[in-house]
Amino acid sequence: MEQLIKKYRSKFQDNTYMPFVILLIGEITLHILIKLNYGDDIMLSGVLKNSNIFQWAIGMYQSWSSRFLVQFALAIVLGTGVVIWRIIDIAMILLLAVSISKLFVKNKRNNWILVALIMIYPFQDMRTAGWGATTIGDLWSLALGIYSFVIWKKIIFDEKIKKYDYVFSTLAVLYACSVEQMCGIIIGTYVILMIYMVLKKKTINWFMIFSFMLSIANLISILLCPGNKIRNSQQIIDSFPDFNQLSFLGKVQLGFSSSMAKYIFEPKFVFIIFALLIAILVAIKEKSKLKRIIGCVPTIAVITIGIGCFGIKKIFPNIPNIINSMTKYGIIDLWNYNNMFAYFPLILLVLVEVCILVSIYYCYGKTIKTLLALFILLIGLASRVVMGFSPSIWVSADRTFIFMYFSIILASIILYEEISKQAFKWIKYINYFIIIIAILSFFKLIFYVITAEIFVNKANFINYIKSKLQIGYTK
Repeated sequence: MEQLIKKYRSKFQDNTYMPFVILLIGEITLHILIKLNYGDDIMLSGVLKNSNIFQWAIGMYQSWSSRFLVQFALAIVLGTGVVIWRIIDIAMILLLAVSISKLFVKNKRNNWILVALIMIYPFQDMRTAGWGATTIGDLWSLALGIYSFVIWKKIIFDEKIKKYDYVFSTLAVLYACSVEQMCGIIIGTYVILMIYMVLKKKTINWFMIFSFMLSIANLISILLCPGNKIRNSQQIIDSFPDFNQLSFLGKVQLGFSSSMAKYIFEPKFVFIIFALLIAILVAIKEKSKLKRIIGCVPTIAVITIGIGCFGIKKIFPNIPNIINSMTKYGIIDLWNYNNMFAYFPLILLVLVEVCILVSIYYCYGKTIKTLLALFILLIGLASRVVMGFSPSIWVSADRTFIFMYFSIILASIILYEEISKQAFKWIKYINYFIIIIAILSFFKLIFYVITAEIFVNKANFINYIKSKLQIGYTK
């Protein structure tokens, strides 16, 4: 017992666990304020009482969604009340953080930066369909999907695997693959990892094949699900009547432009930090001015366009602005289609993405880290681009970005680890910047949750403020 106490005391002293304790305290504070009284949470909370849960889940598979296990979890968790959801949701966030740490963080002091980046993620996106409905579907599948990769790392590096690892990882794969985007991510990752094993002339473990077959079975279930076809047809009628008129390239363009525009045309701190880390690491690794300029392109773009044009749009909404070029069909020209500048916004987004990928190569050269970082970024982007093939791309709102957000967070951790190894003299200022943004983001989220619980939506809050201002003015 004494040795066990010493072991865990040392873990806290060397900052292995303390960042996660801070994350736990923050999430407990946040979840105490959240109520499940909005959107799908209200409808789904009565399923357990009013229906046979198995028949209901099967009915949903046949008429609405292939997410059988997710639907099952929704009915049980939301039916048992907010306390159960709070406990599991907090546990899933911690599982996500710890799993990322085990996969990518070598210097455990960098767990502080990992936790900060997780806190910067705009968690308010998880309210779009209701806190419970959105987190149980998207956040939980992400956490369990990332967790399922931990055992693969153990297999690849010949680490000790316990029996319960196989059981929990199997359950994690089954649940995570119920969500279409995460299923694609898992299958893509498994394929790459097995190719890596073959190239390294290592034996592919039986559990790798088993997990891969489970994910393929889930994909087949998704593709054959009658409910998905019914839902897509209904969503085309309700929200995107001319969706089928888009060509294949039109849908790719819609998915790509709507994904990249979220980070370039709008100021998002997750992307700003990522872009800054790229610029810093390229500057450290490369002496060429041209390469350093390429490394700075994402930062320059997000500051001049994201922050600058976003501010101009708020002050002068009627002035032609590049960030106004997004429509439900994707990017349109800023002026007209007969002008040479017709596709300038789209070209700009492609240029930024290319500069990001090239800069990653400058950072790591011909190494496995280059391939790892590029794969993480590209599969995260692909998880959102694929939404261009769904008529629910706009109805689903920002919750579909969670997988791309965390691909950026994972890449940021990889970049930060490399910068910290280079003895960068200004790294403490990077730390201050990230921690301060994390604290501000957390308090902004708390304010959002409080106002959301009181006013339900942004429009009610704005009308309330206007009414108070008018009363004050008349007095």
